[in-house]
Amino acid sequence: MKKTTHKTWNVTRAAARAAFEALVVQFRPLYLAEVARLAETLRPKFESGELRGYTDEDDDARVGQAVPMDRLEDLCNEHFGLQAPGTFEGGIVDRDPVTAELVLAASPSAEDVINDGNRGHARSTLAMFAAARDVLAFAIARGWRKPRSDEEWTPGLAAILKMAQEVRS
Repeated sequence: MKKTTHKTWNVTRAAARAAFEALVVQFRPLYLAEVARLAETLRPKFESGELRGYTDEDDDARVGQAVPMDRLEDLCNEHFGLQAPGTFEGGIVDRDPVTAELVLAASPSAEDVINDGNRGHARSTLAMFAAARDVLAFAIARGWRKPRSDEEWTPGLAAILKMAQEVRS
């Protein structure tokens, strides 16, 4: 008879955490390289101000039109293949849940997105928000996007510096 070993939940959890952290170390540089590629293609839109963070005036004009950050989120959604087209408003259909989890694991912005009043959103939506923040932070770190004023939402300075540092390494 084959002897089986019994692992406690704590041992199982610790092993899973270690495996997950190893995957993040492996895949974060690849994700950040893809963020850099996407940001590079969007550079003219950042430099012109077409893509930027939110402003108070965007909230006022939001009814019936997409604001710049919404457009950036849509571009990230399409680029990373997170949600089926046209599903954001009426019941999210994850195109590839594994990709959404990968973006959330690799994104420097994911923790802030998850803890920023976005609980209850589908994982693909959270991944889309995180990717958009990462792309915007990359554009700001490269000097392609300079916020218009204190009224424009941008990722925090710590996130921008972290993005610049992680892309360099």
